[in-house]
Amino acid sequence: MDNESVINQLREKCWERAFEAFGTAAIFERRASNLRWKLHLLAFLGLGTPLVVGSVVLSFDLESRYLLLLKALAGILTVPLFAVSLWSLVAKWEDKLSYALESSSANNRLSNDYREFAKNPPTEPEFRLGLDRLDIEDQLRNDTDNRQGISEAEKRFGMRAALFKFQKQCISCGKVPESLRPTSCNTCGNF
Repeated sequence: MDNESVINQLREKCWERAFEAFGTAAIFERRASNLRWKLHLLAFLGLGTPLVVGSVVLSFDLESRYLLLLKALAGILTVPLFAVSLWSLVAKWEDKLSYALESSSANNRLSNDYREFAKNPPTEPEFRLGLDRLDIEDQLRNDTDNRQGISEAEKRFGMRAALFKFQKQCISCGKVPESLRPTSCNTCGNF
């Protein structure tokens, strides 16, 4: 096999790995966004409820029927709020957010590095050496990401995000995604 054929095979491998890494980055970006929103809402409600009740107590007569109504409402809201707060601690939402942010960043970097090799390939020996280094990093990242329990729906979302980014056609439905909105396709939709 001539040098140009080898370079082309290595470039194709780089494009495939860039595609996969981008899809994984999209999965963890989505997770991070979801977790960040939940944690912000939880923090706001956790501080907002007692602040509102305290402000009302300071502002109105202690015998006011509105105060009794507000205290009852705050009590009703506090029970599920404490339950969700406890669940966020048990489920380690903060740790999961931290991991999702780190994985998204690492996978985006890997995708960019693979794309750079595919676009501007160095000489064959340098290409193989650089690709071997990236493949080791990619394998380590895949091993840790796979322990995070990626669902089938998340995999389909990652596939759609990568197809959209790279403007590639889905092998099942034959369409190039025009958006990240889910479709009924069992490869790049249904998420």
